Amino acid sequence: MKQKGKKLNLEGIYNKAFNEGWGVENWEALKKAEEERKKQQQAEAKAKAERQREEEIKAKKKEEQKRKIVTAFEKLSDEEKNERIQAIIAENDGFFASMMQEKYQKVGFDIINEPMFRANYFEKYGE
Repeated sequence: MKQKGKKLNLEGIYNKAFNEGWGVENWEALKKAEEERKKQQQAEAKAKAERQREEEIKAKKKEEQKRKIVTAFEKLSDEEKNERIQAIIAENDGFFASMMQEKYQKVGFDIINEPMFRANYFEKYGE
């Protein structure tokens, strides 16, 4: 812009740039990119909140199922509890059976609170 022997007139350049809309395309592109970024963030936040809500529902259902199993088991007589525990232990392979038997000897009827045992119990008795 500067020609030989002439001074640079910045005010004139700024006025011309403003009047002719120099860089408006870049500004509009930046603005659009920012809007898209915000939309993407909102969508991601919404998806994350939905996943968290689904996980909470799943955890509540699992806790409710656990509570029902334990409550039903506790209502059984000691003889029935023992029979069911022994049946589940007998259905498992050597390693798991020995683990369950050892745990049963240590904790007694509280074995129902062990996730591995409770899963087998629910599968067999569906309570």
